[in-house]
Amino acid sequence: MARSNNARDRYMYGICTNRDNGDGKPCPKCAEKTIQQIRAGKDFVCEECGENLTKVAPPRATNWALIGGIAAAVIVLGGGGAYFAFSGEKAATETVETVVKDTIASSGGSLEGKEIVEQEAEQLVTEVEDSVKVSTQEDTKSTDVAETVKKDAPTRINLPYGYFEGPTNGSGKPNGIGIAYVTKGYSLDLKNRDKETLDLKPGDKIMNAKFKDGNLQQGELQRKDGTRKTIQIGG
Repeated sequence: MARSNNARDRYMYGICTNRDNGDGKPCPKCAEKTIQQIRAGKDFVCEECGENLTKVAPPRATNWALIGGIAAAVIVLGGGGAYFAFSGEKAATETVETVVKDTIASSGGSLEGKEIVEQEAEQLVTEVEDSVKVSTQEDTKSTDVAETVKKDAPTRINLPYGYFEGPTNGSGKPNGIGIAYVTKGYSLDLKNRDKETLDLKPGDKIMNAKFKDGNLQQGELQRKDGTRKTIQIGG
């Protein structure tokens, strides 16, 4: 007669039911409901306390190949962060659940350890849901920060000698205090009694430049070489 190569034929399985181990406490194996594997021909007793075991059915084997396939599918889907971000948590969860069901169905639906596989699949779905929640929250925060930066960023307005960064009026003209950057040579009319002009050079900056309705009123000229000069228009 041919020998069986099935591991289940070479072993028996049982659980310990010893609820009093002599000290009023159950055997640890009993308390943990551990399924013990005993080789055929050996004494069918608990390896912890030595009491007879109660025979049970062999534990179901986990189909790691199937779980690996589901995990791989979830990882691939998880890589599509943009899809999850735009479709939302519900759509992402439904997609993963569909993959799980299709993967189990494609194996004939008669797999050993199907319950374990489904539990693993549920865990994977939960992890994806949590990941989507975190991703969505981070995307929302990033959007809020970007909008805040855009809102608070100074407006850049072109000037005859460069550009101004600062507040504007309703017509889009410089109106308030900001910085004027000089990018090309220009003779600035100081509009005073002496009809003086001030030569501006590329690299100069007018700090605390105060504008009103597009006209410079005052500020501090900082030359590229570090020298400073107060500017007052008019008077």
